Amino acid sequence: SVERLDQLLNASDPEVLEHTLRVVLRTAQRWSYQRDIKANLATISARLTAIADPWNVKKHLPAVASTDNSEAGALVLHTNEFRMLANDEHTELLKKHAGVVDYQFFRTAEEARLLEEEAAAAAVPPATPSVSHAQRKAQSSKRSLGTTAPVSVGLVSINARIWDVCDAAAQGGVHEQMQQAFDRLVLMYHVPASHYYELRQRIYVALALGRGDQALRLRLLRSRIYAASVLSLMMGEQEFKNAFLSREPSFTADVIGVLQPEAHAPLSVQTAVLLVLEGLLKLRSELSGAYVALNASANHGVLMFILRKAFAAGSNDADAPAYPYEFTSALMSFLTAMANTMNGGQLLVSAGVVPVFVAALRNSHPGHLRSAGRVAKLLDLLTSSTPPAFPA
Repeated sequence: SVERLDQLLNASDPEVLEHTLRVVLRTAQRWSYQRDIKANLATISARLTAIADPWNVKKHLPAVASTDNSEAGALVLHTNEFRMLANDEHTELLKKHAGVVDYQFFRTAEEARLLEEEAAAAAVPPATPSVSHAQRKAQSSKRSLGTTAPVSVGLVSINARIWDVCDAAAQGGVHEQMQQAFDRLVLMYHVPASHYYELRQRIYVALALGRGDQALRLRLLRSRIYAASVLSLMMGEQEFKNAFLSREPSFTADVIGVLQPEAHAPLSVQTAVLLVLEGLLKLRSELSGAYVALNASANHGVLMFILRKAFAAGSNDADAPAYPYEFTSALMSFLTAMANTMNGGQLLVSAGVVPVFVAALRNSHPGHLRSAGRVAKLLDLLTSSTPPAFPA
């Protein structure tokens, strides 16, 4: 049920979060056209928006890197954020500069008044002078969390380096560090409960970058892409533009950059990108930008590079597929969605996909047999809907 999915999305384990988002994405891909299911999924849109929010990593990097790595620093500043995060080339630079909890929220006058009343009540001495050892320990622990910021009305900005609010040597690992940072920031900035989820996501991002933890960074990056994909499927086009694309207008072109061979992105991230592109193709305003970024009509474009590599194996059984089935499945789903869009089939035929698909059907390697049916279905779609495809 949606209630259980919502509880899983609220889990503090990033691995559970990622797998839950995959389930939600599959549900949205298959059933988003049904109004009742679409309405149920809309109840978790706030959590999805928090996960899909931009990380704004590049603003924490120096304008010019250190003298011993100036070339790498210049490259980072001219690379889109997704490509920068998807490979480990700049892990040390991100670890040094980008481990920052960067979050903003708006506090109303009513929330400020309640906080002041709570603080005044806490300042009143107890009626009995006796204080237990456990109470003294709790009070001492609370004071050690740091100086609290004054209660203000309006926009509150949190900008704290992750190692200033948690212990780098915490025995519990990343989960213990997240809890330490969360407790301190909530106390210091009087964060209301309605913003706990967003703050926790920001802390995990800061930890992934500050620790130089590539596995955690990639997991959070995939979760961010999955969440954006679900939002694109369950929201109307204008609603999605207002809620998401207004904050990250270059999102489509940036995620496509991850597919470029020179990006050296892991296949797991590329698979997530193909899944989100399948949803973005349903937005008319994003079609032309996606096709331009993909160079879809060119024989030397990124799609043709991937297809040639995917089906390069000949009849020799020793030639194993270059990509795992999960990636190939996401690729075929994206190509099918593209072939069903206006001009999408024509662009694929112009790029020369038909000879590649025909050669793929002749491929006898067992690893390609799982994809053969989908290739044949897509080839049938192209030949029946695009007249130039049949002579090709």
